[in-house]
Amino acid sequence: MAEERVVRRSLNDSRQGKTDWHAVERQSDADIAANVAADPDAAALLDRDWCRRATRGGPAGDRHD
Repeated sequence: MAEERVVRRSLNDSRQGKTDWHAVERQSDADIAANVAADPDAAALLDRDWCRRATRGGPAGDRHD
C-alpha cells in the first residue's frame, strides 16, 4: 500500500493561486453569458427577477417569513 503524503503548512505561508484575475476582470457580461451558455456543466445565470421571486427555505416546520 502506498504511503499517504502529508503536507503541513503554516497560516503565515502565502500561496499564490493560478487564477488570472486580470483576465477575469476584463470579461464583459456578454462574454460571461456566452461562456455559461457554452458550458453544459454550468448553472444558469440568475437575474434580478429570479432573486425577487426566490424564497428562503429551511427544515420542515421551520418558518422564515
